[in-house]
Amino acid sequence: MDYENSDKLSDPMLYYLLQRMYVFCILENVKGNIDMNREVFENYKMLLEKDLFNLDQTTVLSMLDFRIILSSALKNNEFEWAVNFINEKINLLKGELRYNVRHYAYAVLMFYKNNYSEALEHISRIKSEAHPITLDIYILKLKIFYKLGHYDSAVSVGDSFRHYISGNKLLSDFHKITLINFLKYFKLIIRLTLTPGKAKLVKLLSEIDSSNYTKEKKWLTGITRDLVNSI
Repeated sequence: MDYENSDKLSDPMLYYLLQRMYVFCILENVKGNIDMNREVFENYKMLLEKDLFNLDQTTVLSMLDFRIILSSALKNNEFEWAVNFINEKINLLKGELRYNVRHYAYAVLMFYKNNYSEALEHISRIKSEAHPITLDIYILKLKIFYKLGHYDSAVSVGDSFRHYISGNKLLSDFHKITLINFLKYFKLIIRLTLTPGKAKLVKLLSEIDSSNYTKEKKWLTGITRDLVNSI
């Protein structure tokens, strides 16, 4: 979308177009076709700057929007912006969510800043989890334990996560596929981290890179490429 011409559109039309663009970007990300996190971030940034969320006089930010805005900012290394977003917009969430979501948000922030111990500390302070946060925390723990080299803990969390996915009636079949694919590749990465072989890693990297419907595909590709380059 041409953001330079956005001032020529009415607020309702701009909101409509940004939402349509957002849906397209999210679907492409989920499919693993192309990384569109920068576009997602810029769309949401404009929605917030122009206060387009309040067109219908709504003063509440949905949990879905909060998570995606935070994730897209951090994946683009917009750390200062993310901190301001957490502190300024947390009150737009429903009151009962704010305490837990604040710790969740700072856990994700600390992960992206490579402060894994502090990320785990924030996770430990979460008293209860809403459904979307539960998925995020499982994935976050897996990534943290991998980075810390706690592979046994990562495998254990992965097994628990697989049971959670298979028994969760709130998840669509599509989302279950993306998560199961993530766990499949994550388990293979751990195996090849412990017993590395360049040919097997190159094959795995190619498989992940060409895969569709894989959650956290960019992260999986990145750590697999690092393993290939370390041999």
